[in-house]
Amino acid sequence: MELLTRILTCAGALGLLWLAPPEAGAKAKAAKRGRKASDGPAKVDRPVDPGPVYKVPVDLERDAFKGNPSALVTWVLFCELQDPSCARFRSSIGKAREYFGADLRVVFKHRPMSWHAHAHRNSEAALCALEHDMFWELHDWLITRRSNAQQKPQKILGHARSAGLTGAALKEFERCYVSRRYDRQVAADIAMAGRVGARGVPNSYINGRMVRGAVRYETMRTAIERELTAARALARRKKLADGDVYAAIVSKGVYYSKLSQKVERLPLKGAAVLGKTKKVKHLLTTFVDLRSSWSRMIAAKLMDLQRAHPDEVTLAARHFPMGRRAYDMPAQRAAACAQVQGRFWELVHALTGNPEVARSARAADWRALAQKANVPSVAGFDLCLTGGGTDAAIRADVAMARRLRARSGSVFLNGRRWGGSVDQLIESLYPGSKVQNDTASTMLARAKTACDADREKCLSYASRLRRQGEPTKRWTQSAAALERGCGGGSWKACARLADTYRDGNGVAFDLQKKKQLDARVCALTKGKHRCPPKPKPKPKPKPDPRYDFFNPGVR
Repeated sequence: MELLTRILTCAGALGLLWLAPPEAGAKAKAAKRGRKASDGPAKVDRPVDPGPVYKVPVDLERDAFKGNPSALVTWVLFCELQDPSCARFRSSIGKAREYFGADLRVVFKHRPMSWHAHAHRNSEAALCALEHDMFWELHDWLITRRSNAQQKPQKILGHARSAGLTGAALKEFERCYVSRRYDRQVAADIAMAGRVGARGVPNSYINGRMVRGAVRYETMRTAIERELTAARALARRKKLADGDVYAAIVSKGVYYSKLSQKVERLPLKGAAVLGKTKKVKHLLTTFVDLRSSWSRMIAAKLMDLQRAHPDEVTLAARHFPMGRRAYDMPAQRAAACAQVQGRFWELVHALTGNPEVARSARAADWRALAQKANVPSVAGFDLCLTGGGTDAAIRADVAMARRLRARSGSVFLNGRRWGGSVDQLIESLYPGSKVQNDTASTMLARAKTACDADREKCLSYASRLRRQGEPTKRWTQSAAALERGCGGGSWKACARLADTYRDGNGVAFDLQKKKQLDARVCALTKGKHRCPPKPKPKPKPKPDPRYDFFNPGVR
């Protein structure tokens, strides 16, 4: 009887284990690994492709750095002080320095982006603070106050004072900042970023190997550990001191090549092809979003190139509309329906002359555009546009673009990704080609000619100067163009010039000059813009009821 009881007890226990929810087993396994099951699955590091070693020299006499000067691993970070991704990346830097200790040093290089108005000047301010060993204090103060209002030049002195600069050091900092002492050094960092392929921020180079973007700390730690192992092996093999390892590694580094070495498989089947399909010398594949003016411009230039060299160039287009439900966009459906009838490129050409249709959702607009593109069957085009029969093909192109990590407007030359502009691609294939009639330099020259003829158009010329040209000269040239426009009576140029004096971009910081220009804008616009606020009338004092003789009830 006792034996039977024991057997039944064991069977019951086994039954309970069998019926137990799967979470129980997960908790037991998690306990063995030293973590809770509620923590979720363990994070897996995204693998980092080591890639080539880039030649990224550092100068500890001029660059800001943290850590051991003779560390085996050097982390060069290209960043700016007005970007949210750079702000989020600070925690990874702190964790890495704590984990690797004396084996890691972090070197900061400046890569201010052109669309952040105050980023260049803030980089100069941080280098001025470096003279007083206060770079990282001002860096932390500025990067946590990234809005334009907080980063205006007139507030930099207050930030420097809050970061810890006082007395004579603060006065010297002010002289350094106003004189733009480090403008050339920031420009040199920008030029170096271009040579090593750091086009955006943040971009990291671990002993010369690139890690692009604000990746997780685990990914950075994996990359640093790999380079630390290689650096120790190199130091033992070459009998190098720790401080000489980084220079030895990057001395044999390379510079960034606009054309990648990896050849991707990009078949012509399913693409909109312009040109011959066999024995092609230059096969250009681009991903097109017809709602994007940038993508349409690239497609138009490549189309002009193919027509100029029809025997050597073949152009293939894939659909890559932006958006979560991108395949529902009428523009891309219309392009795909035109492609079915062999009129994709004709539709792109027609859309270049009618850009307002790109964001239209009316079938009538696309029908009219299809007629301009000489679509053989307009009725078939309408049926395709409303039926959605091309959605599967668009999804397939989008999946291909994501597999290749392509973007709207990306161009591949014979399967190799092109990393420069389309004008640079045309120049590399056909130097001096007449296809480049709309290059940036030509557009800049046209804008300058228009400014010379009409001062009202100097504002456009100044804006174009800010977007291109050498970093050290573009703001100064832009300010000079605004001066000409303002002198010619353009109130918009005067208003932009006033903001330039307020921010200190290309001119000396001068609030008095800004007030004078605001007054000129007010006069030119007859009191509509930039006028000082009118003083509010003083409220009439209310009579004291104790002395109101007309109210006999009050005494």
